[in-house]
Amino acid sequence: MNNKTTKPNIKKGKNSLKLPKGPYDPIQTEEEILKFWEDGKFFKPEYHRDRGLQKDLRNDDREPFCIINPPPNANARPHLGNMSGYAYQDLLGRYHRMLGKKTLLLPGKDHAGIQSEIVFEREVLKKQGKTKLDLEREEFYKQCYAYCTNCAKQARADEQRVGLSADFERDIFTLDPGIVEIVLGTFVELFEDKKIYKGIRINNWCPSCQTALSDADLERLERKSKLTYIRYALNKSEKSITIATTRPETMLADTAIAVNPKDKRYKDMVGMTAILPLLDREIPIITDPMVDKQFGTGALKVTPAHAYEDYEIMLRWNKENPNKEIGYINVIWKDSKLHGPVGKYNGMTVEEAQREVLQDLEKENLIEKTEEINQNVSICERCGGIIEPLVSSQWIVDVSDMRKKGLDAVKSRKVKLHPKYMENRYFQWMENLRDWPISRSLWWGYRIPAWYKGEIKQYIDDDGKVRELLNGKPLDYKNKNQVKVQLESPGEGWVQDDDVLDTWFSSGQWPYATLMKEELMDVFYPTNVMETGYGILELWVSRMIMLGEYKTGKLPFTDVFLHGTLLASDGTKMSKSKGNVISMDDVVVEHGADTLRLFFYVAGKAGSVYNFDWERIKFNRNFLNKIWNASKFVLMNLGDNLKLKIQSSKLHKEDKKQLEHMDDLVKTVTRHIENFKFNLAIDQLIASFWHTFCDQYLEYSKKYIYSDTRPGERDISFDDNSDMAVRYVLWKSLSIYLKLLHPFIPFITERLWREIPKEKEAAETIMYASWPTPSK
Repeated sequence: MNNKTTKPNIKKGKNSLKLPKGPYDPIQTEEEILKFWEDGKFFKPEYHRDRGLQKDLRNDDREPFCIINPPPNANARPHLGNMSGYAYQDLLGRYHRMLGKKTLLLPGKDHAGIQSEIVFEREVLKKQGKTKLDLEREEFYKQCYAYCTNCAKQARADEQRVGLSADFERDIFTLDPGIVEIVLGTFVELFEDKKIYKGIRINNWCPSCQTALSDADLERLERKSKLTYIRYALNKSEKSITIATTRPETMLADTAIAVNPKDKRYKDMVGMTAILPLLDREIPIITDPMVDKQFGTGALKVTPAHAYEDYEIMLRWNKENPNKEIGYINVIWKDSKLHGPVGKYNGMTVEEAQREVLQDLEKENLIEKTEEINQNVSICERCGGIIEPLVSSQWIVDVSDMRKKGLDAVKSRKVKLHPKYMENRYFQWMENLRDWPISRSLWWGYRIPAWYKGEIKQYIDDDGKVRELLNGKPLDYKNKNQVKVQLESPGEGWVQDDDVLDTWFSSGQWPYATLMKEELMDVFYPTNVMETGYGILELWVSRMIMLGEYKTGKLPFTDVFLHGTLLASDGTKMSKSKGNVISMDDVVVEHGADTLRLFFYVAGKAGSVYNFDWERIKFNRNFLNKIWNASKFVLMNLGDNLKLKIQSSKLHKEDKKQLEHMDDLVKTVTRHIENFKFNLAIDQLIASFWHTFCDQYLEYSKKYIYSDTRPGERDISFDDNSDMAVRYVLWKSLSIYLKLLHPFIPFITERLWREIPKEKEAAETIMYASWPTPSK
């Protein structure tokens, strides 16, 4: 700071301040400031505080900082959970701009696979009396694309309204042709590298939506159910073993009975075989340490094709007992009917088969008892239908090599998770990660770039095995005369795979795909921070790490901040059916974006859950008003001849104490932001401004600002060094507060920055003001 003086852009007297009278009006202020930012193009990384808007980022030697914003679903407005993410992303972006870095927050919108397909059918086609089957696939895709890109305009407006300082001129849709080419190109590379193959795996099948789903597309529903106890006779013995099940119809697909190896009740039965009721098929009695001895009878029917836990039991058993392997029998197909080796039940629906099986078991006196229980079942997040686990042929990613590198990335702290305790959750997921099925039976999304020389048919054979035929003959995906994996059609007679890619496969490429499309890989990759909700650490963050390292040879980011999950005021998930949904408009239209942002920083801790609280919103609004009024007091009383530098000898004890406090505050807030402890940083700022600055120093300053002889009026004589010192400390403190607060509450701090006296070379916007440093 130089020794020159500058006159603040205010006049002496009562009406000297440009700020309007009365309490702070966030709505008018924020709309005005937002336009100022957009007109100035301050959000672009090309903007330089001294050079203005530059043409070439490569000639800019400033250190880069980049966050690729997680893209919200393009089919609807962002919810408050998205808004919390924007608040943290923007905080980091604004902080690093003030550190002098060329900063890119790159926004995007997600095509959202099954969610968008369902929303489009419901909101558009259903109202026309149509389904997607009434359209050709290309026409459906075209119309859905137009619908989503139109909805994305509102999403973009919401992002801007909350103050997200992203480069919206670079806003990218996940189905942008440039992104599609990159994503599908990665599929081809993985296939050629023998890391993608076609195989049989269990998956979540939604009978209503007619597609496989990832775990992230599911919810849990608690419902009343019946636990049926069924006797299985032991082979060559008069004894029997009883199992308990909520799904008696799936017993037709049993391939074993499992007991805990420590369960003494069944010690003599292990290794024997039981006779499957109704079908008289022999099945072995095996052991597995995960069997709960306390549930039911402690004996579990193993149905690998129709229960994930049973599928895992099969894999564990077969790995440890290669000479005694058990297999799967798939009896329920995608049409929700029974097929395969099920005898008289062939062709029945699942519900019909359940009734028939129970009746037949009763006739043969094989039911010991039934009891009512509460059961948690998986349901489709979009349609609410109960999920049917089944085995089918899918495209699968071999993650063995990528998994190891992904584990090492976090174990070595090359990628740091915040909060750190989330590492254990990450390690558990990665250590148990199996090959990843990526096929989805949809029309909306990245269509798999696999081509078949003819028509494909997938079905269940008489043994309950899933078969795939090409022109009536077994399909061999490795045979290039049958299957080609490439971006363009091989020519006449080749038919493209009907399925699309799992959304997590495409979004796992988001950091590098976006920068490749923008031709900014050499400038901003690897990126610095990935900010997202902790609930998708496994499904998304892990895949970005694996795919980023595979594709580029570099990890996609160095830090991951996992924000908390916002719940309704009563602690339950926000739901339209419950009527407890709070939208962004509910808060921002009345109280302003800064107020909402403050709520996330104060109430939300990384990796936690927290409830929405209207009382906290009101407190935040009061705090903004406190800043407004305190700033008006300071600005009205600085006088015309304020010095922006003053000798320490002219400072009183209280003046020095306040400046020392500001030095400590700068150190503390900076440390907390650098350590991703945003809640601690804002807590310190609120307490300091409200209590140390307003309650103490502001009150102390009044005895110098107001004379004893003319109470209530300002003494604008600057002959007294004490007056000069107090006014300097007021100005200095407020300047620092505005800078420290700016990343958290950007609108009000920008508005006040316009009025505060500044050096001539100061930045046009507080966004590019230099971050404070301690004076010592």
